[in-house]
Amino acid sequence: MIRHRTIGIVIGALILLIAGCTDNAANDEKKAETYIEGHRYNVLSREGLLNQYVLTREKLYGSGLESAMNMQTWGVQLVPPDAYIGKEITEYGFTVNGHPLEATYRANIQLVVLMSEGKVIGGTSFPVNEGEEMRIGAPYSVEGRTLEEVTGLSYKEWVANWNSRYGPPAEPKDQNLREDEIVTVELLCHQGLPNPGCVDWQSVEPEPINAFIEAVKSAERMAGQLNYMAQYDLNLIYRNQTTKRYHIALGTDRTMNGLLVDLENTSQGYSIPAEQANKLRALVAGPK
Repeated sequence: MIRHRTIGIVIGALILLIAGCTDNAANDEKKAETYIEGHRYNVLSREGLLNQYVLTREKLYGSGLESAMNMQTWGVQLVPPDAYIGKEITEYGFTVNGHPLEATYRANIQLVVLMSEGKVIGGTSFPVNEGEEMRIGAPYSVEGRTLEEVTGLSYKEWVANWNSRYGPPAEPKDQNLREDEIVTVELLCHQGLPNPGCVDWQSVEPEPINAFIEAVKSAERMAGQLNYMAQYDLNLIYRNQTTKRYHIALGTDRTMNGLLVDLENTSQGYSIPAEQANKLRALVAGPK
């Protein structure tokens, strides 16, 4: 009898747990519906729980379908995803009318409401596919605004900012700079492009060498694909006569950052802070 009673208690606990989860889901769906009604849209049907996942940084970038959908979904939210990384996200679907997109697509609209920890985050809208017509594309915001309208950026600008913020960590500019072994630093005027007033420069003194090392170490990764003009070829020459090579542009404007490009990856640029860039400008220009 004791054994049967124990089994009964376990089964009862499971039933209560399932009932509790069901109640939570029902409560969340009701909150999502209330959110939609607050926008004065008419709910025609409920599609229930569409998706459930734990948000990770890996879900916010990449070339896969899931990451692309997550990028587009979170791109039209008024809140960034940062606060929800590591938390469970649920998505509830509804078909509505009275939505601004109806006039454009002449169709009912599917609204997907995003929730986390029982609270509404936001959502997306997209015309319902009806008949033989198949619509594909990026979702709109709940109000029917495009990503460009929500962010104020072009799509290209938004992608660059997004990848800079949520993409994989940048590879180090140099995994083993071997600072103590650098014996010469030289700047050679970059060939092939107009470069008026450029003069080659070289030093074997510790202070100038350290200034260039600090500039390389302080340079910060720039977002997006790089399109640039090199002013100098920068060579850090080691005691064993091997060379670490960069492109560098300093210009003369002391308010501007410098540009550094590791020749092992010329599609990625790094910004040298103006303070460090000015030290290099002073060295190259020489005493006045």
